Amino acid sequence: MKRLHFARWRKFLLICSIPAILSAIGVSFLPESPRFLLEMGRNSEAIYVYKLIFSWNNSVKSGEEYQLTEFEVPSKRPTVHVSIPANRGILREMLRSLENCWNNIAGVFSPPNTFLTLFLLVVWITMSFGFYGISIWLHEYTKYIEDNNFESRTINQANLIIEDRKFATNIENIHFTNLTFNNVRFDQTLINHLFDLQPKTVSRIHICSRLENFKTHFDELALWCDIDFDVNFKLAELFYENLFAQLTILPGTLITSFILDRIGRIKTLGVSLVLTSASVGCLWFANTKEYLIAFEAVFTFLTVFGWNALDVMTTEAYPANIRTTSYGIFSAISRLAAILSNLTFGSAIQASKLIPIILSSAVLLSGAICVTRLPETKDYLV
Repeated sequence: MKRLHFARWRKFLLICSIPAILSAIGVSFLPESPRFLLEMGRNSEAIYVYKLIFSWNNSVKSGEEYQLTEFEVPSKRPTVHVSIPANRGILREMLRSLENCWNNIAGVFSPPNTFLTLFLLVVWITMSFGFYGISIWLHEYTKYIEDNNFESRTINQANLIIEDRKFATNIENIHFTNLTFNNVRFDQTLINHLFDLQPKTVSRIHICSRLENFKTHFDELALWCDIDFDVNFKLAELFYENLFAQLTILPGTLITSFILDRIGRIKTLGVSLVLTSASVGCLWFANTKEYLIAFEAVFTFLTVFGWNALDVMTTEAYPANIRTTSYGIFSAISRLAAILSNLTFGSAIQASKLIPIILSSAVLLSGAICVTRLPETKDYLV
């Protein structure tokens, strides 16, 4: 191609990158973590950050002052060093890092965090398996319905002679077989999807159009303009449908920020899992693309509450020295569960809808049961 076509998938990718870019810029305006400052022995800076955060949280209250002094902040944790020769500094730091990493991982699974970790693992796995499994099934099932409807509207034309004609309209879902084209021109024509052209005789054909899956055996083919592959599988519709469901994340996150501190993390997470599990039953009535898009929006909206509550609770449940390690472990294992769910649900597209309904509902409900064994972290001092 003579130029780089700025197709819709590139626009979609650009839009998706905007939040990450804004987050990277926003981080530069945030203060350093007071926990990190304490670990580095910079107590006065940590006190300043604590006071700054306190002023943000109590801006509407006049006369409130931060009470913690530099002498009352948590002290730095002792560091265990590996005894190796001083002339091997790089190796010493590597061994120290590995030791710290292993100690942190062991701390996540050791008492008194053992049962907390096990129950949280179950919740993370069930949420990832249920959410991503249903998400992939929705998109694949939507495509399955569209393909069936599309094939049912296929038009077949065979054994025709077309002469001295100009096509200026879109040609879609038409099968031409054994046609003779003499002096035919396609001008700004969208030839799209399952267009199988097998000519018997060709005199002269000029094509100036956007082509997708255009299979031909022309001996003489004059391309008078660039070919545009932007319409592959109707990408515009796919992106807009996905955007419609993802937009529900914004109000869900805003609402979650208001209710987490009012009703607690456990109730928010448990109610989200129960409602999500119950909503999956509505898939039994899903027979149209519009219904599936609406269901995906509602399903995504309900899961946002659970994900936000789970993220906050996981962070608060562990002490600061193993907090990031625990979160990393849960995130990694949940990704494996998501991959497993994609493989499981993706292979059940043409099977009965009862399979994804029962499987996802049971998995999400089991996660809701495990939530009852987790501690409420709303009032934990972090």
